[in-house]
Amino acid sequence: MIRNGNKKLIYNSWLDASEKALMINYIQQKVNNWCVQHSSESFSARTFFGGENYDWSGTPLQTLYNHFAELGEDDYAVKEAGHSLGRLLKEVIYNDERLFDIIEGAYVNTYILVEDRGLEEK
Repeated sequence: MIRNGNKKLIYNSWLDASEKALMINYIQQKVNNWCVQHSSESFSARTFFGGENYDWSGTPLQTLYNHFAELGEDDYAVKEAGHSLGRLLKEVIYNDERLFDIIEGAYVNTYILVEDRGLEEK
């Protein structure tokens, strides 16, 4: 759950429920691993899925890129898929039982684990 900042969620309403569930589970696994291995460090969608990890083929996230690639050029698809991914990450954090702070940026939101609440590694 998010302790501070903008808690408003923007949903990707065009997503199929089963595809979204796969994406949410995939993202949740990344968050869980990060919280176990880097609990005092902040993270963003870029941490998990940008930079060297930009190739989403073979992952549930490829659906995001494919959707926007059908609507426009590659630059548009990359940008909008990234926005949609950020929304999904925020939804994962919002629904997580652990407590996170959000550090809102002009382009990227960053999250940091505040309280584990005694949850065991998932």
